[in-house]
Amino acid sequence: MRKNNKKTIETKWALICDFDGTISLKDVGDVILTRFKAVTRQEIKDSYDEDVDMAKWMKEVFTRLKATPKEIEKHLLKTILIRKGFKDIIKFCDTNRIPIEVVSGGLDLYSRPLFKKWGLNVKSFFGKAKFTKNGYTINYPYLNGCSLDDFKKARVKFHQSKKRKVIFCGDATTDLKAAMTADKVYATKKLLSLCKTHKVKTSWLRTFFDIKKFIIKSTKETGIR
Repeated sequence: MRKNNKKTIETKWALICDFDGTISLKDVGDVILTRFKAVTRQEIKDSYDEDVDMAKWMKEVFTRLKATPKEIEKHLLKTILIRKGFKDIIKFCDTNRIPIEVVSGGLDLYSRPLFKKWGLNVKSFFGKAKFTKNGYTINYPYLNGCSLDDFKKARVKFHQSKKRKVIFCGDATTDLKAAMTADKVYATKKLLSLCKTHKVKTSWLRTFFDIKKFIIKSTKETGIR
């Protein structure tokens, strides 16, 4: 029988990524809230303190936002950029049967139009936003009573329970617990400094091409018969 020369990666890795500031180069929620004057820059800065419940904070500040979904989408599609290599890493993970998911405190309000623009199709956890005359109501059905920090950590532990090693990518305070639990961490911005403070071994997240190279290097290639 003729052999199939197609190669695949023999691996037990899983990849979990935050969205705002990790997949997107800017925190999209922050961009929206400041652009439409729903919060001050100081409030944004304070929201990154370690004792802030991010889901609760998002529910509160988005009630102040009066811009329509169409106004928000128009602004985002002109200003928000994707980190290099993310489209490629999705294809790579799909080809090599590596689970990949986006776990975020962000909202479908902006992830949906951005995913459509970028042509992304990936398992995702986002909050749900509904536009009303009193601003936006925000709901996080997937949290089911737990904090965003603990949910991200739980997703890491879920894949580890399936005998996979987990790569976690993030940028903010809510990513620290997941980073401390993961087998390999790529971090940027606030998370990068937090990992140093908490002595969590991490690599700087520049592009997702670096993660692809890491997976290839750490696993062997084998032919499919």
